[in-house]
Amino acid sequence: MTLRQPPESVWKVVRDIGGAPAWFPALQKSERLPDRDGHEVWRQKVGGFDVPLIVLESSPPWKIVTQIDPKAGG
Repeated sequence: MTLRQPPESVWKVVRDIGGAPAWFPALQKSERLPDRDGHEVWRQKVGGFDVPLIVLESSPPWKIVTQIDPKAGG
């Protein structure tokens, strides 16, 4: 994929996890939960399933690392 926008512009969209349902059709909902161990925690609804997501690293405007929360169970 080649994007013509500056990295900062792309970062604003990618990093807005709560706003992702506006541009990612498969994502029905994205809500912020209380942080855990200094990391953002989100609950997203995708295809009818709750997906717990942790932001492990965020280095603007180049890198974001997320992980499905292994402690969430289910």
